[in-house]
Amino acid sequence: MRSIILAALVGLLHAEVVVKHLTIQEGGTQYTQTVTLDYERNIQILEVPAHNNIVHSKTIFDFSQGVIFESHPETNICYMKDIPAGVVSMDKFSAFLDKKGPVTASAERTTRRVYATTAKVTPHQLSSMAHEVVAECGKSDVYQVKPVPEEKLKISYRRAPKSLAEVFMGSAGCHMADSCLWQTCQVGSDSCWWTVNCDVNEHDCDETLEHSSVVHDCAGQANEDCQISCKPCYNLQCPGCEEAWEGCRPTFESSHVPTCPNDPELGKNCGIVYCPMHADVPNGVWDCPGDDAGAAKIEEDHTCLLWCPNQVFGGVITCEHDGTWNEAALIGCN
Repeated sequence: MRSIILAALVGLLHAEVVVKHLTIQEGGTQYTQTVTLDYERNIQILEVPAHNNIVHSKTIFDFSQGVIFESHPETNICYMKDIPAGVVSMDKFSAFLDKKGPVTASAERTTRRVYATTAKVTPHQLSSMAHEVVAECGKSDVYQVKPVPEEKLKISYRRAPKSLAEVFMGSAGCHMADSCLWQTCQVGSDSCWWTVNCDVNEHDCDETLEHSSVVHDCAGQANEDCQISCKPCYNLQCPGCEEAWEGCRPTFESSHVPTCPNDPELGKNCGIVYCPMHADVPNGVWDCPGDDAGAAKIEEDHTCLLWCPNQVFGGVITCEHDGTWNEAALIGCN
């Protein structure tokens, strides 16, 4: 009889909802992930507060269905996706949390997960999910998403604001042109969560903490969850920037600013504005000092002189910062 009672008590203890916490230090910010484990329903909920341009999220793992619902409460949007391969059971995750203290994000493994929207989940489809999912996402727009390669995400590159470049240029030993500081910008919504993950051939998973850095594309016709996130980087592809890198490296690394990815777009013009060469003027010839003869484009602030027959001066045009010609001083040829 005693053994039956003990067994029943153990079952009750395991069936209760358990709440645990994981404290993370990331880029000068400390935040806490709240972990809710419902063993009886096989439901795990990870809630991460907004931090470092990462949105507040509540991610519900339904291990019985093999799916995740990630909620962004402030924008009333939820994403439905498959549980990634290798995510360990709640028992193993709980055991890890019991012995793991505060963690430093830079010392742990980060996996970038990028998702694209495939369909909208109807209220009828949502009603068949766990009640935690219905309660969290019932009043939100819900989208089914699938993993895609990161290069599928829309990424653009632009020069960083001069005010930001001046912060680094003022550091001791860092002598660079402002064209060396760029930004990689992506359109989407960033979120994250922390779990313990097993590699395929890994037998002991206890020490494999994984930081999932999650990006969703813009969902919905109005792009309600759409944002532009720009992160500075040091562009080695512009003239003089590679030579200046060693002197600037300590400043950039202490600020957690990496070098830019090796992408042809980053070297394109290195942020310099050009004007397409002005159309020919009847009976006139253009002379653009500082640019190659016959060049198809002229650099900003450069001027071109118009010469008419018998070396008669026909005026001057200047390439403006917006890529257009200032023709205020253009006379023309008769």
